[in-house]
Amino acid sequence: MKAFFAYFTLAVGIVLAPLAAVATYHNNFDSDNGGWVADAAWQWGSPTNPNGPQAHSSPNVWAVGLTRNYDDGVCGHLDLSLGAEVYSPNATLEFWYWYQLEQNYDGCNVKVSVDGGNTWGLVVPQGGYTGITTGAWWCNGNHEPVWTGITSGMQWQYAVIPIGGFINQTPIFRIEMGSDGSLDYAGFFLDDVSIRGVGVELNFEPPSLAFDVQDVGSDTTRSLSLLNETRQSIAVHSVSHALQAFTVDTSGLNGAVQPHSTYQMNLTFAPTAIGSYLDTLVIVAGQPDSVYRIPLSGEAEILLPPVDSLVIKRGTGNNMQLNWAAITHTISGRPFTPPYYVIYGATTVAGPWVPLDASPTNSYTHVQFVLQPEYFYRVTGATEEGMRENRKSQIGRSEPGR
Repeated sequence: MKAFFAYFTLAVGIVLAPLAAVATYHNNFDSDNGGWVADAAWQWGSPTNPNGPQAHSSPNVWAVGLTRNYDDGVCGHLDLSLGAEVYSPNATLEFWYWYQLEQNYDGCNVKVSVDGGNTWGLVVPQGGYTGITTGAWWCNGNHEPVWTGITSGMQWQYAVIPIGGFINQTPIFRIEMGSDGSLDYAGFFLDDVSIRGVGVELNFEPPSLAFDVQDVGSDTTRSLSLLNETRQSIAVHSVSHALQAFTVDTSGLNGAVQPHSTYQMNLTFAPTAIGSYLDTLVIVAGQPDSVYRIPLSGEAEILLPPVDSLVIKRGTGNNMQLNWAAITHTISGRPFTPPYYVIYGATTVAGPWVPLDASPTNSYTHVQFVLQPEYFYRVTGATEEGMRENRKSQIGRSEPGR
């Protein structure tokens, strides 16, 4: 009969979840107008036009036709300037839209200026526009591609407009809505605008971090990389989280991530008690401010010292009697003993290990044991929650006649 040693082990980790493509700019227009500048044709607020839609995200939208059908002979402009360069060839302008317009005579499209508003060029959404205006269209009278007619199914639609062609330039965005001299309808409605790949966006690497095994009361540190791939300095306004078990070291950041550079931010996890830890690292950066939310999680148990030797004796009949010393550990001056031990059996030391039973004490009787040339036992400490097996365990071998 042979006996080995067992450990309680600790599994701890922080997971930095992969970020979805974070928008440099996002606004649902519910608390403010998003910084857009409009002429008299466009209005911001809660739509009450009986012929129009409800907001895509309540309560507010930008619209030509917010409270009633739009006027004849309109050419309305809604502009946004972020003052930031396009840095990604995959940059996009994205938004939800709804429209009811006179087919081919009234329409709306999107334009971009990269010379401060002196000249404007048409940009085309993925899938294209739905028509071309006639010469009677009030905006320039040109035959331009536009959204015209009625949105499919009278439902809100999603537009994705590539703007990566303006890389290293600073665009101003314009939503242009025009009508001819007769027949008016509900209008054009805009909500939930996002702009990606423009000027102030941070990226993070790696997308996940895993901490090594450690004990309650100790700590371990890993790094998170903040990558600035743009030609502009990106100001980091704040870094915050809620739980004291997590700490963040931002020394050396000096308030910004410099152009085409990487900053290493150190995160430390120091659990003080058994349990699961869920938190969020919130980074506010850029101009306009972007908010990056990175989930943090950690699970802590107690790393216990080795148990004393496992003693296996043959009892009456075909029963095998197992005994071992209880594990005791001191945490914050208090003794801790696992509430359960799990007993496994196998015919070879390599397994497979079959769970036999769980015992709340430091002994166990394997009843009706069928004699084998060799039989191995494994005893592990376990917690109340699921009586999880630890990574190392005590193994004892039973041989016939011993």
